[in-house]
Amino acid sequence: MNKQSIYKLTQNYLSKYPEDSHALHVLDFLDEHENFWQRDNSYGHITSSAWVVNEARNKILMTHHKKLDIWIQLGGHIEAEDNTIYEACERELREESGLKDFKLLSNEIFDIDVHNFPASANGFPEHFHLDIRLLFQGSSEEEINFDLLESNEVAWIPINEVEKYQNARSVMRMVEKVKLYK
Repeated sequence: MNKQSIYKLTQNYLSKYPEDSHALHVLDFLDEHENFWQRDNSYGHITSSAWVVNEARNKILMTHHKKLDIWIQLGGHIEAEDNTIYEACERELREESGLKDFKLLSNEIFDIDVHNFPASANGFPEHFHLDIRLLFQGSSEEEINFDLLESNEVAWIPINEVEKYQNARSVMRMVEKVKLYK
C-alpha cells in the first residue's frame, strides 16, 4: 500500500473539508507510522470502506456487522495484495456483498472517520481504525450474496430510513453528503 497516495488523497479531502479533525488525525498518523495499514500496529491502522448508493441514490447498501452487532457501511482491513485504497475498498465491497456490478463514483475520498475499535476475542487490544471511505454506485437489483461469518445481513436501506438502523454521527454525515453529491 502506497502511503504517499493516501497522504495526497487526504490532503485533497482537507482542501474541501479544512476543519475535518479526522483527516488531520490521518495525516498525523501517517507521519508517525510506517506500518500504517498493518494490523500489528497497536495504536491503530488505516482501514477501507465502501459507501454504496443505488442508481437513484435513494438507497444505501449496509451490513449488520456480526462482531460489532451494528449496521454500518461495508469495509475492513487493508490486505497485502491491495496496492491502493481503491483496490482495498473494491475488494471489501465484493467480499462482503457479493456484488459484481458496481462502479467508483469519485477518485476522491468521500469521507474519513477515526474511531475506537474494541479489543478482540483473540487478544488484540483496543485500537483506532482510521477509516478511508470511498463512494460507489451499485445496482439494488443485483442479488446480494454476503459472508455469514462477517455479517448477520447485508441490505439496501432507504436513505431516509438509515437513521432507524444506525444514527451514529459518522454514518449520518455520509447520508448528508450523498444528498448533496452531484
